[in-house]
Amino acid sequence: MGTALIAKNSNAENSGLRKFVPPVTRNLEAWHFLNTDVMKAARNYAMGDKPDAQVIGAPAEFGSYIQFKGQANYLQTQVVDAPTQTVFSVIRSKDTLADVAHSPAFYGTYSTAAPGAALYWDSTNAALVKTGARYTDAGQTAIGSTPISQSSASNQIVIGEWSLIVDVTKADFNRSINATKNSTRTSAAVTYGRVPAAVPFRIGSAYPAANSFAGTADMALWAHYSTELTDAEIALIIARIRAYMSQRHGIVV
Repeated sequence: MGTALIAKNSNAENSGLRKFVPPVTRNLEAWHFLNTDVMKAARNYAMGDKPDAQVIGAPAEFGSYIQFKGQANYLQTQVVDAPTQTVFSVIRSKDTLADVAHSPAFYGTYSTAAPGAALYWDSTNAALVKTGARYTDAGQTAIGSTPISQSSASNQIVIGEWSLIVDVTKADFNRSINATKNSTRTSAAVTYGRVPAAVPFRIGSAYPAANSFAGTADMALWAHYSTELTDAEIALIIARIRAYMSQRHGIVV
């Protein structure tokens, strides 16, 4: 039994408090408020003994978001690529998106060594792609990233505007939810188990690979749960993030 202190009209995230209690806490590995300065952005507000991220390079600081650049300026977390997981992020990109060099990987464990998991912009198909590597054969010898996308052409995503994206890596398939557009996309491929990467997540970048995404990513929030949350749990967290982004930063998602 403890004591809860409520300070109305205060901004606890900037007042020295280091932890945040969202409406769902089970399997919460990381919660990052990405705004103001990079040292604050690196702080992991998840309850418990959860490690902070490390700042790599020099991400650009803004009052309501942090701008990262793939392969150069990002946050290196200690969050592992879990067999099932749910990731929340508030994202956009103002880059040209002309090619891989100007398209962002918003976060990921994707690399040449292991497909892992990632959320990135596919400039060729003008789509936001979520991946979660899996075995594609019963003998577990072949690996595929089983991508699922939110398409610009179908108005499922406007990448130059803020979007609240929920990335669900399930035991049997991938799901991408654009809460801002009320669009849910689910992969239909038959797979035979996850292939999590051995490296931890990066925020604002993936790892070097054949497609080394080097574009800029504007990000206002990133949170990771090492489990597949229920639809009801996801709805609760979406509502809290929306309220926070609107009230604190005037960002409507």
